[in-house]
Amino acid sequence: MQQIYLDNAATTGAVEPVAEAVRQVLCQTYGNPSSVHGPGAAARSVVDESRDTIARILGVDTTEIVFTSGGTEANNIAIRGVPRLNADSHAILSAVEHPSVYSQVEWLQAQGVTVDITPVNPKTGSVELDVLLDQLKPNTRLIALMAVNNETGSVQPIASLGKAVRAQVPDVHIHCDAVQAFGKHPVRPREWDVNTLSISAHKIHGPKGIGALYLRRGKGLNPLASGGSQEGRIRPGTENVPGIAGFGAAARHMQEVGREFVNRSQVLRDSFLEKLESTIDRAYPLVDPEHTAPYIIPLRIEGCSSETLLHFLEREGVIVSSGSACHGKTELTHVIKALGYTSDPGVIRVSLSPQTPEDALDFLLAKLQAVVGTVRQISKTTSTG
Repeated sequence: MQQIYLDNAATTGAVEPVAEAVRQVLCQTYGNPSSVHGPGAAARSVVDESRDTIARILGVDTTEIVFTSGGTEANNIAIRGVPRLNADSHAILSAVEHPSVYSQVEWLQAQGVTVDITPVNPKTGSVELDVLLDQLKPNTRLIALMAVNNETGSVQPIASLGKAVRAQVPDVHIHCDAVQAFGKHPVRPREWDVNTLSISAHKIHGPKGIGALYLRRGKGLNPLASGGSQEGRIRPGTENVPGIAGFGAAARHMQEVGREFVNRSQVLRDSFLEKLESTIDRAYPLVDPEHTAPYIIPLRIEGCSSETLLHFLEREGVIVSSGSACHGKTELTHVIKALGYTSDPGVIRVSLSPQTPEDALDFLLAKLQAVVGTVRQISKTTSTG
């Protein structure tokens, strides 16, 4: 049976240059990059090359790139490492942050930090600037804002938000989770005026288990671990050289295809949504597509259980998601709740990659037509029974 994979916001498959880069290090350039002999120096060169690649794409210095095990660790380091977070501090997180950021609320409160959650416009999924500015206090030391949301695809105007925030609190630490943006949308930490920014490889056809944190020069963080001098002591331990090699290869690949991919995604998405709304009743985008990245398409199919619809589509050969893969549960995510829903709204997330076939969304539409009626009947029976 034909299978179409449309869950690329969760993870992607490795492209050949990435697989080859990883294999090369595993089998040949396997020295410890901290060793002073030839094999160690060769491994160090691999690390340096990938760091150079990522820094160049971000428009920053190589010394500002810290390799991590992924976006989740980078987010944890960026938030928990902020100096002077204590009972005299105030922090603001958006209501739609990734779980690895949003879950820091409890930790921050345990340190005595006062935390405010800034809401989003339910039609766009974007932060309201006036509300954010009203929440600012003289002792606000941390603000976390996501560049592209992993569930809705909503794009936050980080540059304008950051500029307005710094006009009131110049020294605030601004962290940006750019995992879903890197390689697709231009990500410019310096132009955005953020202190830290997280990215990950496996969202752009790189290996799992490797990510990076941008840390602005001169803005220190308290490390969460100790025992080595690697990565400026921010993330000590022997570097994951195969993963780093694969990350560099993936970043170079996306630099070549990313812009064309985004443009193609917009054409495919707009055509699909037009057909969807004229073909299936009570089916439409979860948020305004004008405010989202075109490669993440959240759909609301009224009357359907999200989980039931997901499994019926899988039986038909279509792989989608009902939310964040990092959430790992069937209950409503905090992102869906932030949009104003208190019960299952019947949401599935469709996400594309440069490897997505041209006819994938037409295939999805045909399968939705085939299963929605049945899923609605089952969902109605379940909810009333």
